[in-house]
Amino acid sequence: MHLVELKYENKHLKKQVPASWNELTSKQLLRVVTALLTIRNKSQLKFNLVEILLQVKTSFLILCSDEQLVNLIRLTRFVTSGGLLTKQLLPVVSVGKWRKFYGPASNFRNLLFLEFIFADTYFIAWSKKQNEELLNKFIACLYRERTWFHFVKKNLASYTGDNRQAFNSHLVADRAQHISKLPPEVKQAIVLWYRGCRQELEKNFPLVFSGDNQDKAQKSGWDDVLRHIAGNVHQVEATGQAMARNVFAFMEDKLDQAEQARNKNQRF
Repeated sequence: MHLVELKYENKHLKKQVPASWNELTSKQLLRVVTALLTIRNKSQLKFNLVEILLQVKTSFLILCSDEQLVNLIRLTRFVTSGGLLTKQLLPVVSVGKWRKFYGPASNFRNLLFLEFIFADTYFIAWSKKQNEELLNKFIACLYRERTWFHFVKKNLASYTGDNRQAFNSHLVADRAQHISKLPPEVKQAIVLWYRGCRQELEKNFPLVFSGDNQDKAQKSGWDDVLRHIAGNVHQVEATGQAMARNVFAFMEDKLDQAEQARNKNQRF
């Protein structure tokens, strides 16, 4: 967080301002995404972002000096020049008054490899085609109804910390019809978060997300990668139900060992 102090017309403003995507509130995130989607004028966009980050009205900015405005606009750089959103700021989204869908934890901490396979396949396809149906199915893989009797299960020793119903690929299409009713800014905020978490995975597991594995994922999805590393049907099912981060860590170790073996053989 940045501490901002401004003096104007015998008044003193002192506020904590987000310095990264992860420090935004959920309301700020949606307002920022809305601004990015709707405002084309760069100067107007920067002023609007300042209003959102400082949580002030336009009338306040009119009272600021040129020097103050320049310094305030600098606070928006993380929005316009990159940075990753990995904190889950939209843990639940609503469609209508009664229907709610719950998302994964921050940094993909409770994301199973099987649901990553389906979500990422739809995500890659949507990134290429920009098809709304693919976008809805992508979100429907991640955001699901709360598990039955969660208020009881959360107190059990077997509780995993995930309040979502178990992933079932056969229910994605039906859920996507409800997801289609979400506002555009909510959908794009989820995309922004997913992309940030995925880029974090690429950074943490560079061997997994480069070369042949990435090419296979781009062409035919991660299911081919899953079958390759699992070996047989029983292991495929077990690997699919493992945490995605654990699977990637395992794959990274295996690829690193293989690379070290190749380098050792080349020396002899």
